[in-house]
Amino acid sequence: MIAKQIIQDIASRAIRKKYTPLFDALKAQEQELAEDAYAHLFDPALRVAANALPDKWVRKCSCLKFNVNGWSLTLDIGRDVAVPTTPYCSTLGSIVGGPEERLQAHAMALENLRLAERDDFVKLKAFLSSFKSIRQMSALWPEGAEFYNSFLAAAQKENLPANLTKDINAMLNIPEVQS
Repeated sequence: MIAKQIIQDIASRAIRKKYTPLFDALKAQEQELAEDAYAHLFDPALRVAANALPDKWVRKCSCLKFNVNGWSLTLDIGRDVAVPTTPYCSTLGSIVGGPEERLQAHAMALENLRLAERDDFVKLKAFLSSFKSIRQMSALWPEGAEFYNSFLAAAQKENLPANLTKDINAMLNIPEVQS
């Protein structure tokens, strides 16, 4: 039986390899959308004046919260920009007559990707749990070697039964059987 933590580690490695580039692409899109929403909400002269002030004179934030057709969306703009002063992260305003559809499509794409990642992780853990050993896994799923090779190497080094038998025989003063 493979330890649950090893299954967790192997599954995490595989899922991370698949989903990191997908989440990175959405992150780049998020920053673009945040720029659009920020520009849509605050006119250019106000943005230039507010962003020109020293940091201690104005609140600056990289995560921006908007109301988009009743959806509360928080977007990371990827840089600190001037925002209206509030004691906490509050909605900067409602996006109307602008990038609403793109913002909502992005939010849905991100949520769908998170759900797909979670579902794939559960399926992969179930698949990995069907193996009795890392050696069996390597024999039946050679394509996944990059995710479990470090565990396979450790399993091959152990050779516990032979070493354990030798140690137990020595402890009990039992001579080795000559072959």
